[in-house]
Amino acid sequence: MRKKINDKILAFKSKYNEQDGRRAIILLYFQIVLSSILVTLAIMLLILQHDTEILYFSLVVSLLIVQLIAIVFNSSGKYKISALITMICAIVGPWVSILFDESVRMGDVLPIMYIVLVIILSSIFLTIKITLILTLIQFVAVTIFCLSSPALLEQNIASLFSFFVIAAVLVGLSSYINQKQLEQIENQNLKYLEKEKEMRELLIHDNMTGLYNRAYINEIIHSIESSAHFSVFMFDIDGLKGTNDNFGHLEGDQLIISTAKVIKKCFKETDIVGRIGGDEFIAILPGTDEESAENIRKEIEEIINKYNLEYSKNHLSIHLSYGCASSTSENNSIERLMKIADDQMYTHKKSKL
Repeated sequence: MRKKINDKILAFKSKYNEQDGRRAIILLYFQIVLSSILVTLAIMLLILQHDTEILYFSLVVSLLIVQLIAIVFNSSGKYKISALITMICAIVGPWVSILFDESVRMGDVLPIMYIVLVIILSSIFLTIKITLILTLIQFVAVTIFCLSSPALLEQNIASLFSFFVIAAVLVGLSSYINQKQLEQIENQNLKYLEKEKEMRELLIHDNMTGLYNRAYINEIIHSIESSAHFSVFMFDIDGLKGTNDNFGHLEGDQLIISTAKVIKKCFKETDIVGRIGGDEFIAILPGTDEESAENIRKEIEEIINKYNLEYSKNHLSIHLSYGCASSTSENNSIERLMKIADDQMYTHKKSKL
């Protein structure tokens, strides 16, 4: 039972971001409590069956229906609309009592005090701007109502209005402080997520070339579904050892970096290109069949030749050995395709000797 409730709460929160999700779940709890109170009131009014209670019964049922609609909006991820509907219900209830209950006109100020509770609720579920507008409207309405009732004027209206104003100011300040705190928490969360993203980027990319590293490529390999169609390219730089021995490792590193840029240029943004060894690279191409892979192979030759013609340092010319394999209905294991592409790459390298 508890698991089902937790699952429903998680499903409910999934429709919101973290900050709105907290407010939405609090609003939902309040809506459930308010609906329960309205149901109880409706039952009590039915039991009493007084003619004077018909108006209140109709009001309670109407508010209950509107409140259920608000719950539906909240469950659909529409927090603002739901909160506004709920607050309208919370406002209407006390004001109907104030306007139609003769005891209020005779000097009973207790129903008027409920308006302060409504202002407090507004500050919890609505924005500061809307809360202040609703507070101002209700303050003006209370003023007009009190001035129209001689019995209320005989009461200590100054104390009532002082309490009303002080409560409104305190609620406004509290709402403002809470909102600022929530904004600060949200900003801290965003900074944390950005830092986490930066750390993730550092962990999955090769420091030298900026391509994906071996660890991330291994993640991709294990995450690819066996039914997926893809092609794999394996690359190896020819002559890197000679460049290191004759011109130094700095020049060798530059050759690796240049090769990485050229290889990256040969593929789309959606393709996964990584460095898996000192001079070895891999490209995993989702949704690419054998014919498309062959066209890419030809483009690779053209891009490399163009680069070598434009680059002035001969010892940094790019010469690659590579192999390619594409998934088929009989062979769609990525490990198997990598082995085929790797064998082709070494065959290609040997053919140059």
